[in-house]
Amino acid sequence: GAGAGQFLAGYMSPDWRTPFLIVSIPAIVLVVIYCGTTREPKRGGAEMVYDENGDQIINDETITWEKFKAIFSKPTAILIFLQGLP
Repeated sequence: GAGAGQFLAGYMSPDWRTPFLIVSIPAIVLVVIYCGTTREPKRGGAEMVYDENGDQIINDETITWEKFKAIFSKPTAILIFLQGLP
């Protein structure tokens, strides 16, 4: 979409915004079709994890305060987190 918009903006239109709007229309239509025809998979549904007895393990693990403190006790994790902030 962006490449086609740049091509159209440079060669076919005096205004640079119009081609991008034209190219975005098919993208919006495709998003609506995609969202209407696909389903979100069950979380972890494709991952089969078994214990030593051969029984399937259901992952229902949550992050506790102790785990949170352990993760953010490392400077690298703090820096990676801060990079995601605006």
